[in-house]
Amino acid sequence: MYNTVLVAVDINDNYKEILTKGIKIAKENHAELIICHIQTLVVPTVGAEAVVMNAGINEVTDYEKEELEKMKQIADFSSLKNTKIVIEHSINTVSAIVDDVSTREMVDLIVCGSSNSHGFSRFLLGSVSSGIAKHAKCDVFIVKDEIKK
Repeated sequence: MYNTVLVAVDINDNYKEILTKGIKIAKENHAELIICHIQTLVVPTVGAEAVVMNAGINEVTDYEKEELEKMKQIADFSSLKNTKIVIEHSINTVSAIVDDVSTREMVDLIVCGSSNSHGFSRFLLGSVSSGIAKHAKCDVFIVKDEIKK
């Protein structure tokens, strides 16, 4: 049913569960697995010209590279073949996943996480998983984060 499964990860505590579900679905479908990390661009908020002129790329840290490589090793150890890591730089995480990576890689399913953020932080940041679900041209599987008490 699925030929290419994209696991969208942020380097946080929940990625292991998201990765595990993505690997399971990819194995069940004999699909290619893509581990995708979006590195957010640094964009100053002082005046329109400053935004364009000073937009810069946050480099992927050694820690992030190591974590992404660990994810690939977990997928390889799970007998998945052709697993690859894709790192994109973008101002808009949803657009990068939905419009750029999933289209270019011909993705059939996007697996992502939901952080359960509420209130002001969700208002400021928006919900990446909601945006992916709303705009994706393929199926989306959202892994719910445990509610912390």
